[in-house]
Amino acid sequence: VIASNKAESASGGGIYVFGNGMTSQNTFKLNNIEFTNNTAGENGGAINMDTCTPNMCASGCTFKSNHAGKNGGAINRDKSRVGTSYEFYVTNGTFDSNWAFGGTGGAINDATGCPVKVTTSVFTFNQCHGNGGAINAGTVEVTDSEFEHNKSMGNGGAIRGYQNSCVYENIVKGSNFKFNSAALGGGALYFGTFHDTLIEDCTIADNSASNGGGITNHGCMIVKNCEIYGNSASDCGGGIYLGEKAEMDYKMRCTHLTVSGGNIYRNSAKRGTVLYYVSGSDYKFVDGAQYNGSIY
Repeated sequence: VIASNKAESASGGGIYVFGNGMTSQNTFKLNNIEFTNNTAGENGGAINMDTCTPNMCASGCTFKSNHAGKNGGAINRDKSRVGTSYEFYVTNGTFDSNWAFGGTGGAINDATGCPVKVTTSVFTFNQCHGNGGAINAGTVEVTDSEFEHNKSMGNGGAIRGYQNSCVYENIVKGSNFKFNSAALGGGALYFGTFHDTLIEDCTIADNSASNGGGITNHGCMIVKNCEIYGNSASDCGGGIYLGEKAEMDYKMRCTHLTVSGGNIYRNSAKRGTVLYYVSGSDYKFVDGAQYNGSIY
């Protein structure tokens, strides 16, 4: 157990990882450790990893009530060196009531742009002042996980993906998102990226935001065999908000949505209870996908 430590005007309340001398073949591993009530005045309430830190793997760890003055209520990973590709794995983890008071990533903030890969983990009651109530990362791969009651004062009540490149794809499978909220876009999920995004076999229910009560997306997205219901947007897109085109390398890339199977119903919004899409974006429902409500 690592508990009740403070880095009052620094980063890494419990652990600060210096990556100097480590290579891309090295991995920082954590197994079955509990981090509780740790505080950092800067980044990483429990753990901060600097720009030279390579891969990280956290298995069976619990992060509860850790606080950061800026980014990463539980874990923060700083931007990596140019040309490096480091990965971040979380397996069988529990993240509860972690806060990033002045920045992004209530539980996890990753500034490297490399994938954050989460499997069979639970995120509850995490909060941040910026984006990503539970996770703020360049891209994510999330499987068989639970996200409930996470809150963001920006975009992405549970998860926000931000990376502006086509190197990686966002993948979310077999996971549940309930009672998450964002002040801006994406009550559960917000992807403001150029990536392709796949959301498959997920339940997205009772989340809320200004736009995109369930999901906000600014790229090409496939929603496959998902139940999306009970979400609310105070403005547009109760279930899904499909945003404007993304600009990359001076070329415009399409914003497109394919809903394959599943059901979108009982969502609420001023405009587009099922879906709101901006001019220039497009959508289609295939393979028996059902919806009940309006498309605007």
